[in-house]
Amino acid sequence: MVPSVLALCGAGLVTSFYDRDLRFELIQRRRAVEQTYEAVHNGPLQQLAVILRSMDNPNLPMEQVEEQLRSLNDNLRNIFERMRQEVSTQSEQLYLRGNLVLDLNAPIPDLLYQVYNHTRGENLPGFEAIRTFIPPNFGILRSSRLSLDDKRGLCLFLHEALFNVGKHAIDATRLNVICSASAGWYRLQIIDNSPGLSHSSLREGQGTRQARAIATQLRGRFNRYHDPQQGTLCELTWRMRRASLKQWRSRLRIHR
Repeated sequence: MVPSVLALCGAGLVTSFYDRDLRFELIQRRRAVEQTYEAVHNGPLQQLAVILRSMDNPNLPMEQVEEQLRSLNDNLRNIFERMRQEVSTQSEQLYLRGNLVLDLNAPIPDLLYQVYNHTRGENLPGFEAIRTFIPPNFGILRSSRLSLDDKRGLCLFLHEALFNVGKHAIDATRLNVICSASAGWYRLQIIDNSPGLSHSSLREGQGTRQARAIATQLRGRFNRYHDPQQGTLCELTWRMRRASLKQWRSRLRIHR
């Protein structure tokens, strides 16, 4: 009986380990597919949308169109290499369009400042008329408890929201990015004074689905609307996380 019981237990352990490894592999594959689609959407597809929008201008120089198409071609060809590097680094890095590489181990304020400055510096039609840029203060998030996936989501949200301003807010003259904390909630707002959202920008696209997924991941809320007084507002809110007992003990040792 003893050998039979041992064999049965051994088979159970082997099956359990195999099932665990199989599920982990499926999760990794799904994650790779999702990240690849995000990279295509946030890079080449967004760039293509800007090119198509600029084609409405009859005075657009052909040289500018050729330059944009060459840039789009380079971005498409670089997708595979970027995703290969991101997977090989176990998602500790985030690659955004324009060859911006973010080390997700860095503090979240530093990451968001990089995303803000990089995206705002892009040549997008919605940024041309903006004369007032109210600088954000991301330092309030320095003490927040965020995983690498959380940091990745916040960077993607800010990048997408700013890119939408550059793509859709053609008549906006002011851009305000507000990061605040109140009543146990963090709030990240991107506000521009454009006349309103077009029907195409209001539809439930990949950017909106991505923002809702990020809000769900952070156990928060995503909202986007147009206020006649403020303009177009894109907002992500999430709850502050309490420090664990281990972290409180570490802080007490430091103070001592």
